[in-house]
Amino acid sequence: MQRSYLTPLGVLMLSLTVGVKVTNATQYQERSSDEASTLASQAAAAVDSHHYSEAVDLLERVVALRPDDAQTRFRLGRVLQNQERLIESIAAFRQALRLDPNFVDAYHALGVSYNNSGHYGDAIDAFKHALELRPDRAETLSELAYAYSKSGQSQEAIDYGMKAISLRPDINGITYNTVGVGYFKLEKREQALEAFEHAIKLEPSNAAFYNNLGYTYAELGQFKDALVAYQQAIRLKPDYAIALNNLGTMLCSSRQYREAIETLKQAIKSPMPEAHYNLGYVLSLTGHKKEAIQSYKNAIMLKADFAEAYVNLAVLYLREGQRELALEQYAILKSVDPILASKLFDLIYRDKIISVRTNN
Repeated sequence: MQRSYLTPLGVLMLSLTVGVKVTNATQYQERSSDEASTLASQAAAAVDSHHYSEAVDLLERVVALRPDDAQTRFRLGRVLQNQERLIESIAAFRQALRLDPNFVDAYHALGVSYNNSGHYGDAIDAFKHALELRPDRAETLSELAYAYSKSGQSQEAIDYGMKAISLRPDINGITYNTVGVGYFKLEKREQALEAFEHAIKLEPSNAAFYNNLGYTYAELGQFKDALVAYQQAIRLKPDYAIALNNLGTMLCSSRQYREAIETLKQAIKSPMPEAHYNLGYVLSLTGHKKEAIQSYKNAIMLKADFAEAYVNLAVLYLREGQRELALEQYAILKSVDPILASKLFDLIYRDKIISVRTNN
């Protein structure tokens, strides 16, 4: 999920001082201050023009002139963040906080960079520091909810997301979506539906929210509503592999195999192992064994530890009378998923039947 948090940079403008032509420490400091102010103004203009690399160069020069200025390091971090140079932005924010330990915006921005780089535990720590300084900031509560959600802590994600919503009911769709995902994972489907619908009201052009709404409807068995939601997600983003995969899976579950195959063939245009796996599953159900074998192989190429794909590939080899090839899958599976490998062993040697459901 691509998210942008950079807002236009404000620049602290220092008053210019005209000194006499005398070589001394005071004159040097004033001239340095003049130069830093000019560079800071140029950096702000570069940001406004979306020339971020130029802005970084200018702000680094300001940092050299103002090494003890937390604001400049913070602004540098924000521009680096916008360029997705997240490790560098984290360093800049941490330097700003070293200079000013009560810099609440730096804590918030640091948490955003940690979120966007997948370091959710560090993000949680940063956002909690920010909330100690400003406990009623809805944006920080929302980001903290997202970090908890990505860490698999669904109840905490709901709690902090709802705190953000209570402060700002129209905050953004992402917050409601985060809450919806939390409810879904806790198997509270009706509450999840309500949250996803709120997300869509705020951001009606976000395909991911429609996908989540469709997935929830499908889990509730409301396939007509799920179909409408998935179709809207795909209408907004025609190459949206996740929605195409989920729609194809739902069509398979309702035994609309031809439509499922057509949809999943659209999904595999993106490198999505689950879509290849599900296509293989539907192809095997409709008797297209050779094509199904190739689909499972494609899934494994994209995801080497895809245990279910090894099982289903081995099953197809057995049906084709190719026991040695099935044993090859078993040999690999032992190191991937010993439990499934044991079931596959039973199938190969004791003629027991196992089944692996489609992947969502």
